[in-house]
Amino acid sequence: MEIYNKKPYVITIVILIILILGLGGYIAYDKLLAKKEEAKVVTIVNDVKINLNAFYQISSTLEKLDTAFNNNSSNYFGYIYKNKKLSIKNFDPNALLYASVASDLIPSNTNQSIPGNKVKGNYEKMFGTNVKYNPITIIMNDTIKINYDKVNDIYTYNIPVNTSNYKSGYITTNTKTVLEEDQIIITRKVFYVEYNGNGNDATKADVYTNSNKDYRLGSVSIKNGQANVYEVISKYGSRLNTFEYTFIKNSDEDYTLYRIEKIK
Repeated sequence: MEIYNKKPYVITIVILIILILGLGGYIAYDKLLAKKEEAKVVTIVNDVKINLNAFYQISSTLEKLDTAFNNNSSNYFGYIYKNKKLSIKNFDPNALLYASVASDLIPSNTNQSIPGNKVKGNYEKMFGTNVKYNPITIIMNDTIKINYDKVNDIYTYNIPVNTSNYKSGYITTNTKTVLEEDQIIITRKVFYVEYNGNGNDATKADVYTNSNKDYRLGSVSIKNGQANVYEVISKYGSRLNTFEYTFIKNSDEDYTLYRIEKIK
């Protein structure tokens, strides 16, 4: 009888499950934590096979989008949540470029720089060939610019340090992942929080459906330096805005963002 080592196979499966669950959103510590419709769901269609690197790439793209569009000191704050359906081809080109550079910006009150080839690499990994990379100066807000130097192919900037631990803004949490043959769809809940208290003294966070603060859902405690996401989901999950992020597979086996659509 043939004897073989199953350990590598088991490790691969475990890693895959962890990555999928990571994209699928939060893990409920208790069955009562959230309603059934908000529970994490992972769907694999037709036994599709996914390269593990695709999950790292998608996770990285989502983090970069959150950094760019959940920052209330930017002109692009909340940009991706203001449209019913936003395909990459219909994006503001400046917003795409800002999303490619935002995670690399260092608040320091000093002059900093980023190589153009790094920004281009981020851009192509996030958006693929659906849109063309066009390096230009990015106006982050009324006082801060990320200047592009064409001669040296470099971006320069000077961003002040924010000393407050509690900065109001959007928070996103993944709730569902669907794996298909040529695309991966991530469902995310999105809400806006405003911390009550000054500077680093906040003890509670008020939760709203969006930054217009048209509808206040209530308040939650602070956990790990931000509004308690588990508490938000358990209390208000069914009333939160919900978006689907569709990633499509390219010829080189990677997945790039194709569309963001509000479904609720």
